[in-house]
Amino acid sequence: MAAAFLTALRLERHADVWLVLAPLRYRSAVVDAVIEVPVGFLTDLASVPRVPFLFWAAGGAAPGPAVLHDWLCQSHPPGVSWVQAAAVFLEAMSLDGTPGWRARLMWLGVRIAGAAAWDSGPARRRVLERVWAGEAGKHPPTPGARP
Repeated sequence: MAAAFLTALRLERHADVWLVLAPLRYRSAVVDAVIEVPVGFLTDLASVPRVPFLFWAAGGAAPGPAVLHDWLCQSHPPGVSWVQAAAVFLEAMSLDGTPGWRARLMWLGVRIAGAAAWDSGPARRRVLERVWAGEAGKHPPTPGARP
């Protein structure tokens, strides 16, 4: 199975949170499955510390792969480990035009901090929902969000 983005990424931004506006579908050779990020999913994309070199190198890069990685870390799909989530992130960056050096640097970051991101994933969704809700009145409610 060849890896490929099957749909385009469509996002809307409020503060430091992005809302997925259309399903993002990705076929992964790493996990031998199609991954679908649903409408209404909230992400902060690639969380990069605001250290000048690191932010220059990776900040704002690879939004599609970052959404996939966030989805995997927050949803913990059956049969996918945090190591595989990092591998899917690298695989997807190889397809979206991210330069190889940047993809490897970003992958290394998720491998170093990946276990913590994986462990906090479900709680991270609730944090992002609160940030999104803080923008109340500026946009419609998040589809599928829990109160």
